[in-house]
Amino acid sequence: MPNPHLLARHGAILAVRDDLSALRVSGPDRFSWLQALLTCDVNPVKNGQAVYGLVLHRNGKILADVFLIARDSDVLLVTDKLDADALLAHLDAYLVMEDADIEVLEPPITFVLAIGPQAPAIASAASNHPGIHASGHGTLLATSAALLGGAPNEIQHILPSLLRPDDSSMLVSNDDFDALRVDLGFPKWHKDFDGANYPMEIGLDQVAISFQKGCYVGQEVVVKLRSRGKPVRLLIRLALDSNTLPDVGSPVSSLSGKEIGTITNVGYSMQKRALAFALVRRSEVEASPTVVVQGIQAHIDALWKPFEG
Repeated sequence: MPNPHLLARHGAILAVRDDLSALRVSGPDRFSWLQALLTCDVNPVKNGQAVYGLVLHRNGKILADVFLIARDSDVLLVTDKLDADALLAHLDAYLVMEDADIEVLEPPITFVLAIGPQAPAIASAASNHPGIHASGHGTLLATSAALLGGAPNEIQHILPSLLRPDDSSMLVSNDDFDALRVDLGFPKWHKDFDGANYPMEIGLDQVAISFQKGCYVGQEVVVKLRSRGKPVRLLIRLALDSNTLPDVGSPVSSLSGKEIGTITNVGYSMQKRALAFALVRRSEVEASPTVVVQGIQAHIDALWKPFEG
């Protein structure tokens, strides 16, 4: 059986993301308007391409993360279903004189996320399929990836045709993908970080923020944190001295017994070692690279950086 850990690095894995929905942005000013609202550089994105970015509050904290897909006559902002209404209201409030419109995409489509070096080829082939209504690829989450969308009642029938004929790609379940994320290094919105976080706490400044573009909402705080401050909290990856995965939500403690954070997700490495994401106080883990989770010692993966596997 193909190994999804290997395929994500050398082929592609595909996961149906039925937790995502899309907002549609149209009009001749759509790119210039979004450029002032998203952290990523929107202007270079061409039809069939995608980019990953954030929408921030003015205080610099995260409102939502988004995948932007450029199409012929509009742009899709793909985000978590839980955030679609709030994101629509937030962005619409900034629509004043611009010749652009934003609305919930109707009819809705179901998205498939492909990750790995074969993802662009999958997206290219999918773009010619009549059942695929959105297709964008790019360096998403710091790796080659693609996001495809089709009618909910059709996407399951289309999926087999998206897989590469040489067994270099495979479909994984949402649960399997969630566990794979820890090994691949992909934190997830609403799981590993939320609206209480600044981008730097999660490493999102490396993959979702352009420091070469013009102003956007929340930029002033982001720049100050980058140049003068250190985040109070950090997302880290732990390698446990056990083959048993800890429970999500378990407290993380220092060797002295002081609670310093929480486990946000767990999974196995390709070598079957138990791994976990944890959101912890930065000062505590800088003092010691070893922590305790459910009575088991765990060691901070000092070489790991978010979104870099």
